Amino acid sequence: MKKILYLGLELPEALAHFGSDRVIHCPLIQIMPRPPSLPDIRMAFQYLPSYTHLVFTSKSAVKILFDYLVDFNFTVNDLTGKQCLAVGESTAKEICRQGLTVSAVAQEETAEGLVEVVEKLPISDQAFFFGPALPLLVRFFLIF
Repeated sequence: MKKILYLGLELPEALAHFGSDRVIHCPLIQIMPRPPSLPDIRMAFQYLPSYTHLVFTSKSAVKILFDYLVDFNFTVNDLTGKQCLAVGESTAKEICRQGLTVSAVAQEETAEGLVEVVEKLPISDQAFFFGPALPLLVRFFLIF
């Protein structure tokens, strides 16, 4: 009997039905959120009401944001009306699962794909983005 070694964070349902005798799940990375007490995290959430766009690069980022909401006394209602941009379909599904609406999903599930999404959006001078510090996205927003 062939065995499957899966190295991702979460075992997909398509593999889970094979059972542990056929599938070995061994994640190679672990997501470690930064403490909400750090000054840059506190500052980012201080401006949460002002953000017009939320950029999500992973399901983990979505989950971490929602954990932080509790730490900073916000709820999902405080995010209503903000445009949510997702790096891919699984990230978009997690955003919806948390109770938000996804405005756009990158066709190419990469930082470059997110740049393409933002370039196509009608964005006012008042736009204020909340998102990760991926080098490509940082460079893009600095010249945007």
